[in-house]
Amino acid sequence: RYYKGYINSPAKLIKIDNGQMSELGVANEPIKEIYNDAKTYEFDGFCVRMSSPFMMECKEILDSAEFKSEAKDENLNANLPPKEQGARIGKTIWRLKLGAYLYTPVCLREGVLYFGTAGKGGDLYAVDAKSGEVVFKFKTSGTEHFVCIKDQILLASRKNMPVLISAKDGLLLKEIEFEKFSLSADQIMLVSGGRLYAVANDGAKIYAVCAEI
Repeated sequence: RYYKGYINSPAKLIKIDNGQMSELGVANEPIKEIYNDAKTYEFDGFCVRMSSPFMMECKEILDSAEFKSEAKDENLNANLPPKEQGARIGKTIWRLKLGAYLYTPVCLREGVLYFGTAGKGGDLYAVDAKSGEVVFKFKTSGTEHFVCIKDQILLASRKNMPVLISAKDGLLLKEIEFEKFSLSADQIMLVSGGRLYAVANDGAKIYAVCAEI
């Protein structure tokens, strides 16, 4: 994907098979994308969006069923045209002031919204979808990506090293063995088959790295 201001850069298509990685060639042109803080994340009965750079708000969806905090664990119609959204969005349910910019998509799991902030420091947030109360904040100094794995969350620590935390209370559970590497600035991570695949560097070069979780 690419955003406004995208500059062409080398990109490789990598095949992952039984824990082994091989280069297939040059990747296709990335898909145009908009920043996550400019999107509206719609769930069953409510939606979440940024009303200003640091203010998140949750609003009713007028033509939907009653508010359900245990809605579908997926984002629905995240790119609905603004005019159509405005006609369907009702009163504000709650507002939450963030300490940094929203950098990740907003995900819903078992009644809790998870998202990451960055740009002025940052955290991984877990917020009760019904009340807007913060369940926990995990300090990262900038969260651009994270991966949910059952009842755990994989993300980059303040040292840009991969760690596992509890999705329930944000407690640190495990630091992933990553040898001499650290995650790249944009924290690109993929989890498959109990392994972490990530873009990482050793201080001099960039690599595609595989590590056991």
